Amino acid sequence: MDLEQLKSLEILEVFVLCTSGELNKYRVPTLLEKYEQHGILFHHYPFPDGTPPEINCLMKLIAELICSLNRGHRVLIHCFGGLGRSCAGKC
Repeated sequence: MDLEQLKSLEILEVFVLCTSGELNKYRVPTLLEKYEQHGILFHHYPFPDGTPPEINCLMKLIAELICSLNRGHRVLIHCFGGLGRSCAGKC
């Protein structure tokens, strides 16, 4: 149901910042595959909550985000809490 909601909002790409361990912990171990099955392109940039990403990882994430936005794609950036990692993408 959530994936259909994303599609109805015309979200074409998702940047996932949570780790594989978190996907398992929160009982969504196949989330990345589900995005793919629903035609949503995902970019997985996992880094632990409460820590900054490595600079090379951050620069690659930003470059991909800029490309996505330049293509006119609506993008979702998410982690799990929305207070640390993903809020850095809000301006």
